[in-house]
Amino acid sequence: MAAPAAADGDVAAPGARVWVPISETPAGAPPEDDDEALPFTLGVVQRRRPEDAAPPSPDMVLVSLVEGGDVSAKPVWVKPAALVPANPETLDGVDDVGALSHLNEPSLLRVVMARYAARSIYTRAGPVLVAINPFTKVAGLYDAATMRSYQSAAAAAAAAAERDGPALPPHLYQVAGAAYYDMAARGRSQSVVINGESGAGKTESAKIILSFFISAASAAGKGGGGGTTKVGEVLQAELDASNVLLEAFGNAKTTRNHNSSRFGKLLQLRFSPTGALTGGSISRFLLEKSRVVSPEADERSYHAPYQLASCCRARAGTPAADLAVRLGLRGAGTYRYLSAGGCLLVDGVDDAAEFEATNAALTAIYDGGGGDAAAGSAEAVWAVVAAVLTLGDIEFREPAEEEEGKGGGVAGGRAAAAPPLAGAPAGPPGSLELDGEGAVAALRLAARLLGCGDAELLTALNSRTISAGGEEMVICKKLPEARASRDALAKALYERLFDHIIFALNRSLAAVGQGSGRGAAAASSAGIGILDIFGSEIFATNGFEQLLINYANEKLQAHFTAAAITLLQAEYLREGIAVDRVEYTDNAATIALLEGKPLSVLAVLDDQCLQAGATDASLTAALHSSFDGHASYGTPRIASSEPSRNPLGLVSEPSRAPFAGTPRIGADRAFTICHFGGRVTYSVAGFLSKNKDALFAELPSTMRASASPFVAELFSEAAEQRRQQAPSGDGGAAAAGKPTATNVNEGPARRVSHSRRAGGGGGGSGGGGKKRATQFVSVGSQFRGSIASLVGTLGATQSHFVRCIKPNEVRGPFVLWPAVALAQLRCCAVLEAVRVSQAGFPTRIPFDELLSRYAMLRPRLPAAAGASGGGGGGGGAGKLRRRGTGERASAWVGGGGGGEEGGHSGQGSTAREEAAELLQLLQLAPDDYMLGKTVVFLRSGVLARCEAARARHLSKCFATVQARTRGRSARRNFHSVRSSAVLLQQTLRRRVKRREAARLAAEAAAAAAAAAEVPEDAELAGQAARLRAEVDALQAEAEPDWLSQAAIDVASVAGSVAGSARALSDDDSSVGDEEQLEEMRAELNEAIQDRDDFEEENYELQEKCGKYEEELDLLEEENAELRDALAVCQRDLSQAKEEQLALFLEVNELRARVAERDREMNQLLIVNSDMMMKLADEGFASPRDSKPSLKPAAVVRGAGSTFGQ
Repeated sequence: MAAPAAADGDVAAPGARVWVPISETPAGAPPEDDDEALPFTLGVVQRRRPEDAAPPSPDMVLVSLVEGGDVSAKPVWVKPAALVPANPETLDGVDDVGALSHLNEPSLLRVVMARYAARSIYTRAGPVLVAINPFTKVAGLYDAATMRSYQSAAAAAAAAAERDGPALPPHLYQVAGAAYYDMAARGRSQSVVINGESGAGKTESAKIILSFFISAASAAGKGGGGGTTKVGEVLQAELDASNVLLEAFGNAKTTRNHNSSRFGKLLQLRFSPTGALTGGSISRFLLEKSRVVSPEADERSYHAPYQLASCCRARAGTPAADLAVRLGLRGAGTYRYLSAGGCLLVDGVDDAAEFEATNAALTAIYDGGGGDAAAGSAEAVWAVVAAVLTLGDIEFREPAEEEEGKGGGVAGGRAAAAPPLAGAPAGPPGSLELDGEGAVAALRLAARLLGCGDAELLTALNSRTISAGGEEMVICKKLPEARASRDALAKALYERLFDHIIFALNRSLAAVGQGSGRGAAAASSAGIGILDIFGSEIFATNGFEQLLINYANEKLQAHFTAAAITLLQAEYLREGIAVDRVEYTDNAATIALLEGKPLSVLAVLDDQCLQAGATDASLTAALHSSFDGHASYGTPRIASSEPSRNPLGLVSEPSRAPFAGTPRIGADRAFTICHFGGRVTYSVAGFLSKNKDALFAELPSTMRASASPFVAELFSEAAEQRRQQAPSGDGGAAAAGKPTATNVNEGPARRVSHSRRAGGGGGGSGGGGKKRATQFVSVGSQFRGSIASLVGTLGATQSHFVRCIKPNEVRGPFVLWPAVALAQLRCCAVLEAVRVSQAGFPTRIPFDELLSRYAMLRPRLPAAAGASGGGGGGGGAGKLRRRGTGERASAWVGGGGGGEEGGHSGQGSTAREEAAELLQLLQLAPDDYMLGKTVVFLRSGVLARCEAARARHLSKCFATVQARTRGRSARRNFHSVRSSAVLLQQTLRRRVKRREAARLAAEAAAAAAAAAEVPEDAELAGQAARLRAEVDALQAEAEPDWLSQAAIDVASVAGSVAGSARALSDDDSSVGDEEQLEEMRAELNEAIQDRDDFEEENYELQEKCGKYEEELDLLEEENAELRDALAVCQRDLSQAKEEQLALFLEVNELRARVAERDREMNQLLIVNSDMMMKLADEGFASPRDSKPSLKPAAVVRGAGSTFGQ
C-alpha cells in the first residue's frame, strides 16, 4: 500500500510512530501463501540523514522497530514514501475507527485485531458496522438484558434524532435499533444490507437482527392491545419456520462454510404505525441450481436431500421410517447426485434431527392449506425431493444396431434396435435405452413420485418433437443430450420447489397480516428489509455462478458507495458547503464492463447463446476482441491451475499492472475481470449452457399433465407468472418465489432467436431440424433485472450496512489471520466511508424542520411585535411559530422537498437567516455547523446538544404546567375541605341549640310549676322577659322547621312563669322557693356561657382554616423554588459534563506535549550518545568500559508491543 505521507503530516519526523512494511525489514516479505503473517510492523523514526553514516539513499530515514514493547537495537533504513503514520498507543482498540488520528489500513487492522483479541467482535467504521465471525458462542453477547439495553438506547436516540445514541459498544443490536426506531419515529422505510464472503457470518447476523425486530415489535404490540401481540407471536412463529425451511432447501456445506447460503434473500417486514409487526415477504436471488446435480469436490448438495435420505435409518414404525417406505428412499451414499461431491456427513450436524425440524416447519406451512392438494403438503414436498434424487440414477445407453450402420438420428432412420430389457418401458423407435435394471427401477420410481407414466417420462427425456413443414418430427436425443435433459429436469424441479416453498411462506405471512385486520394499513406503512446476500467468491476455478455473484456484489458496492460517499459529497456541493473531497475507488468501469450498453460481457454472452455452433472458444474470442484494452478486462497470461495468491492483494502498488500474476486456465477458454475486491479469472466452460438453461418443452408439458396436483402446480401457468415477476420494490409485495433464472422456451421476450438449439442444459444441437423463431431470455439478463430491482428497492430506503469478515480459513475460534482480514476490509471500502464521516457533517436538517423543532427556544416577543409582520425580529418570531405548526405535518421526514427552490427566493433567504439566528441562540461554535442553501449541516454530536437544550426547555415548560395544574387541584381540594368544615360546624351548632332549647323548655316547665306558689316579683318578671328574648334569639339562629315549635313552647312556658310569679307574689308562704329560682337562674347563665364557648370554638376553627390556606400557599411557593433549583442543578450538571470534556481534551493536549518533550529528550539522548561515541573514538573513554543506555525512557514507555501481539 502506498500511503501518501503528506496526507498525514511529516511521517519521517524524529520520534514519530510509523508502520513499516515487512518487505522493508531485514525479515523480508512473507511467503505468498502465508495469510497469518503481519504485513506491517511498528517502528519509531530515530535519525534523519545522520552525519556519521551514509544511508543507502539520500532520502532514507532510520527507523527502530518495536519488538515486545522495546525499540530494537538494530534500526533499518526505510524510504519515507514506504512509511505509514501510526496512531498513539492510547487509540489502540477504540470502538470507532473514526476516532483515529491517522486513517490507514495498518491502523484499521490494528484496531480490529486489538478488539478481536479482547473478544469484541464488532467495530464501528463510519456508516458501516464491521462484524468479525468469532466461530464460537460469546457468553452474554445476545441475551435479553443486552437486547433491552440497546432497545432503550436506540429508542432514546431516535427520539432525540441522534443516530449514534448513548455510548454503548458497537453491536448488531445497535444497527437494528437505529433501523427500527428511525422507521417508527419518522415513517421512512429502512434496509439492512448484510454482506461478506462465505463463512463470514451473514446468515447468523441476519437472524440476530431479525430477533431484535421481533422483540421490539412485540413490545410495541403490547402497547397496542392483545390482538396486536397475538399477531406478532404468530408472525414470529412463521418467520422461525421460514428460517428453518430456507436453510434446509437453500444452504449447503462448502469447503469454506458448513452452512453456506447458496442464494440471496431479501426479507421485507411490514409494521403498523405503532411499530407492531403486521406481515412480511421473502424474495430470493440466484439459486445455485448446478449444486443439485453436481456439487464440487468435498462439498454437499443442499441440506434437505441429505435430511430426507436419513429417514431410511429411522427406527421401524416411526413416521420417518414410514415416509421412507412410501417414497422408496435409500441411503445418501447410493444416490449419484448426493455422492458426487464425496462428502456425505458434516461434523456436528445430525441430518435425522434436522429432518424432524424441517418436516415440522413444512407441516406448519403446508398442511394448513385447507385440504387443497394443489397447495401442497409436507409429504408432497418430500416426494419431489425424492424424485429429484431418483432422476440422477436414470442412466441411458445406445441401442444395439444392425450391421448396416447407424441411422441419422430421426426415428425410423436407424435400424431396428435390439430388444430392450424385459419389462422395461420403451421410448420412440431408435431412441436411447435404459442402462440396466437399476435405471429401470429409478425411472419407475421417479415416474410414480412425479405422477406420470413410465413411458411418458422416458419419451420426454430421450426425445423431442419439432415441427417442420407443417409436420411434427420426433428427434431422438444423443446420449449427452439425454443426460443433460435429465439433469435439467432435476434442476428445474428443485428450483420450482424452492420457489413454491417461498410462495407458501409469503402466502402464510400475508394470511397472518390479513387476519389481523390491518392489511390495508400495513400495505401503506413503512417497512424494513433485511438483505442477506452472497459475498464475493474467488475460487480455484470460477464459473458462471461466480460471475453473477461477483456482478451482484459490484452493484451492491456501487449502492454502498452512492449511499455512503457519493450522495453525501454531491449534497455538500449542491448546498454550497466546502468540504474536502475524499478520493475513493469507483467501480463504475467494472459495472459498465459487465452490464453496460450496447456492449458488455453479459450482452456478448447472450449473443453467443443465440449463435448456431457457438462454443467456449468462440465465446472467449468474442470477449477478447470486444474488450481488448478495457481497464477492467484482461487476458490470463500465466499458465497455472492454482488460484492466484490472495487476489485481493496485501499491498497495492500503483505502478503494478492490473492483471499481473493472474492465473491462466487457457487463453481460449478463460478471461479475467478486475473486480472491486480483486482480480478473478473465469473459466468459460459451461457458460453457454448455464446461461441458456434450456429445458425442452416436452418436459414441462409432461409435468403439467402429472396426476400429482402438486407437481402440476409447480409447472402451471400461475407458477410461471410468479417466476417471471421481478422482486417488488415495496414491502407489501405478496408474490412468492420471484426467480432470477428462466427457461429458454418459456421466458418473456428479451431477444429473438432465429434457431432453436437443443442442448438441454449442457449439450449442443441434436439433429438438424428446421429453424424457427422463438422467444429467448437468458439467466444473465434475468439476474441483471433482478439485481437492478433490488438496488432500486434499497435506494428507496435508508440503508444500514453490516460488513461480515471471515477471520481465518480453518474456522478457528477467535483466530484472526491479518492478510485475510485486511483483504476483506479493503474490499468493503471501510476507510473511504470513515474519511467522509470524519471530515464532513453527518447530520443534515432542512431549515423548516430546524425552525419548527427549535423555535420554542427563541425568546417570546410581545403580541403586537409578533403580529406586526415585516422583516424585523417580531416578524421572524411569528414565522417561526407558523412554520412549526403549518408548513410541515411530520418533522424529520424528507430531505427538504421544495425548500431548495425557496432557497433562492426571499422566503428561503429569510429562513436561512432565521436558522442562523437560532443556531447562535443555541450557542453553537461556528465550526459546529454549516449553512447550505436549504439545509443546515451539523457535525457529529452537535444535534445531541441541541436536543439537550430543547429537552431542558420542555422540562421547564412541563414543570410549570405541572405546578399550575397541581396548584389548581390543591385549591379545589382546600375549598372542598373548607366547605365540609363549615357544614360540620353548622351541624354541631344546630345540635347544641336543640339541646339548649330542650333544656330551657324543661326549666320553663319547672318554673311554671313553681310559679303558682311564688308571688309575683318584678325581678321574676324581668327574668321572664330575658328568657323570652333568649328564646327569640335561639329561634332566629336555628332553622325554623325544627325549632319553631320549641320556641312556641318556650314562649308559653315563659307566660306561665310570669303568671306563677304573680301568684307567688301574693302568697307569702312560698318564700322558700326563691332558692330554687336562684338555681334556675344559675343554670340559665350556664347555658348562655356554653353558647358563648361554642361560638369561640367556631372562631378558632375559622382561624385555623385561614392558617392552613396560608401554609398551602407557602408550600406551593417552596415547590416552585425546588423545581427552579432542580433546573439549575441540571444546567450545572450539563456544564460539568462539558467541563469534563474540556478537561479530557486538555489532558490529551498535555499528553501530546509530553510526547513532544519525550521526542526532544530522545533527540538529546541520541546527540549525547553520538558525542560519547566520538569521545570514545578520540580516546577519552573505552567503549567496552562504559556502554551508556540508548533506550529513551519515553520511547520505552509509549512504544507498545509489536503489531498484532
